[in-house]
Amino acid sequence: MIFLANFVLGIVSDNYIHVSQQLAGTHCCHKSAARLPPSNHTYRYDNIQPISMIASKLVPKAIDNARKKGKDIVLAAIQLFLNQGYAATSMDRIAAHAGVTKQTVYRYFPSKEELFGAVLTQVRDAYANAYVFGTGPVVDELTEFGRQLLAFHLQPEPLGLYKLMLTEGVREDLNPIFMSLGPQRVMQPLVAFLERRCDALEDSAFHAQMFATMILAPRTQLLMGTINNINRTAQKAHVEKVVALFLKALAPYLEYLTHNVTRSKK
Repeated sequence: MIFLANFVLGIVSDNYIHVSQQLAGTHCCHKSAARLPPSNHTYRYDNIQPISMIASKLVPKAIDNARKKGKDIVLAAIQLFLNQGYAATSMDRIAAHAGVTKQTVYRYFPSKEELFGAVLTQVRDAYANAYVFGTGPVVDELTEFGRQLLAFHLQPEPLGLYKLMLTEGVREDLNPIFMSLGPQRVMQPLVAFLERRCDALEDSAFHAQMFATMILAPRTQLLMGTINNINRTAQKAHVEKVVALFLKALAPYLEYLTHNVTRSKK
């Protein structure tokens, strides 16, 4: 990106110098060149925009174009990974699908693994923001977290990437990338919340993992074909049942509970 900005600045600088020399009545670097023909127009040098001002208009556009090209590559990779699998998708095919050269793909993503990491990040950020736990009743906080977690994982692209991980994650050594950009980022806020709100809970990470596993049970059912879909109403009912069961197990450790496990209907 820095190279691109400097490249644009170089073009602007050359044009600026050339225009200045023309206005002065000389040609580039030849002192003996004929002067420009007379004109009724009086040139004002103070009207010429500084290089920095011209570049400020050109560079953002060039950067936007570069960002768009990078995003096009990632979107092409998402489609191909989901339709053909990770191993079967070559960088050549991704380049062709994105409408760029393979060299361009490698300038943005030096390896296929880095491109896969960008795919995970794009899908994660496109569908959901990380849930921020507040100071409300434990039951409400867990329910809202569970709703967002389940809704995200039932979307086509997250569901497809999880299926890809089940089939190719170990063979292609993708698990470290997936864990660092996916589950670990999701679980850390939940673990921290349980540590803040529970007394004497010995292993918050274990309990957070058990909670997430129960919340995501419908995802497994979808992948196995035991259910065809789960609508919003069914998702809400599932999450509330899981939260009620989870809080019963944690009751001895909770700092406080609401009057009972049932949350107020929204």
